[in-house]
Amino acid sequence: MEQSKTSTKSKPSQPNLSAQELLGAAFDSTDAVRFIVDAQGIILHYNRKAYENSILIHKRELHKGDNLFEFAGDTLNKVQNHLKKQLAKSFSGETFVTENEVKYNFQSKWFQTEYVPIVHNMKIVAVSISTHDITSKKNAELQKTNLIADLKTTNQHRLQQITYALESLISRNDELLLTPELRASVHKQIGVMMRELMQLRNKVNSWNQTS
Repeated sequence: MEQSKTSTKSKPSQPNLSAQELLGAAFDSTDAVRFIVDAQGIILHYNRKAYENSILIHKRELHKGDNLFEFAGDTLNKVQNHLKKQLAKSFSGETFVTENEVKYNFQSKWFQTEYVPIVHNMKIVAVSISTHDITSKKNAELQKTNLIADLKTTNQHRLQQITYALESLISRNDELLLTPELRASVHKQIGVMMRELMQLRNKVNSWNQTS
């Protein structure tokens, strides 16, 4: 009898990198803009995306030892004051996420930023700042909000029209000597409008509860 051959799966080769090199590669491989800064905003470390954004947005190269507040000062809405407050908050020991709009000379962008204290020997020595561009998401949310507001306005106007039309039909039904056929037609129109009125009211009420 032939001996059955057993196939063994080869294990993936381990990267020949130190732990420090692996952490550095992970820090540099994200699409987020990342900085490590001290309490004065001095940049101790940054990733590839931060360097690229500095050239693209601020038209200047980024170097260790630069002050992050100076880059923030390039914005029209002067976000360096906001940044200073958030950095001080993180150096007090808090980890948190913020969303804010940053206005440049040529465009406006929304960013979601996470602040994480870096602790060494029971002491906060720096803060990690990780920022994601959420402009597309924010614009979609704003468009949805504006659309709902427009729909509410349109439907509330339609509610007023239907209410006025109902009042007019009911008044005619009471005041005029209508034939049975006309009375039946009026009552049918009233029924249709009443159903539409209730549907619109329910729709507007549901929007008011969810927005």
